[in-house]
Amino acid sequence: MITAVAKARLRPVVRALLHDLVAEEFGLQFLDEATERLLARIRGMPPHLGGGMAMLTLMWDLSSVAEVGHRAHQLAPSLRRERFASWKTGPVGPCRDWTQFYEKMGVFVFFSTMEDHGQHVEL
Repeated sequence: MITAVAKARLRPVVRALLHDLVAEEFGLQFLDEATERLLARIRGMPPHLGGGMAMLTLMWDLSSVAEVGHRAHQLAPSLRRERFASWKTGPVGPCRDWTQFYEKMGVFVFFSTMEDHGQHVEL
């Protein structure tokens, strides 16, 4: 179960991830709604999966503090993309799986949100 505090801390991180992975290119006007939909998906997961996803998301956000002094969601998009890429190619399997979740489910939720508003994606 994801607590209210964790949910509040997750929102800016999930928003930043969606921004960098898809919204910047396809439409910032859908970013907030897509963020809420993805948070609902994470909350709707079985507790052992949703809790793990939330924990890894917050760990990714906090992992940059020691190196650059700021949480990842507070960094410029280019720096966030570098941090995301380091987890994507890193040695820890769950971290690599975490990046795949956001690359796949994040993009799916974002495009679904666009389509719900009559916008069709041309890839």
